[in-house]
Amino acid sequence: MIAKRDFGSLPDGSAIELFRLASGHGMSVEILTYGGIVRAIEVPPHLAERPYLQPIYDEPEFIVRNVWRLYGGWWDGDPAALKPPPATALAREVAELAGGAAALMRRAEERAAAGDLAMACQLAEWAARVAPADAGIVEARRTIYRARAEAETSLMARGIFRDAAERKPGGE
Repeated sequence: MIAKRDFGSLPDGSAIELFRLASGHGMSVEILTYGGIVRAIEVPPHLAERPYLQPIYDEPEFIVRNVWRLYGGWWDGDPAALKPPPATALAREVAELAGGAAALMRRAEERAAAGDLAMACQLAEWAARVAPADAGIVEARRTIYRARAEAETSLMARGIFRDAAERKPGGE
């Protein structure tokens, strides 16, 4: 089954449409006509719960991202991501807007406490890039990445987040 609906429009008035392709067996994919952006992929619970389909080594989002890169290219449709600034320069700008690295880390800890570990890690990473010599910020970053590692199900994600917890922040 294919369903189509209006999603919005570009500044020039060109329509953006959302297509939802469903298999009839509970699997579906949503694609936007703006650059062919994959918006969502759903797997029905009766398939996602099968032991042999559990994300033990890798995760479905990693696989989908790699297939998309292979056939659709690396650009994600975000013009700011086409030629982004260096990560540390971006961190400095965000920290300045937030009121400093300590303010960023306080917010990171709040987001972690609320269960939003993805946002917490990004905020902690920015804070640590701005203040890599601040022992309190480095330790808070370590704690947040350890929590993220423990919350993950796949070996790949757990390993990357555990490594992030143990290494010094700030590599470009």
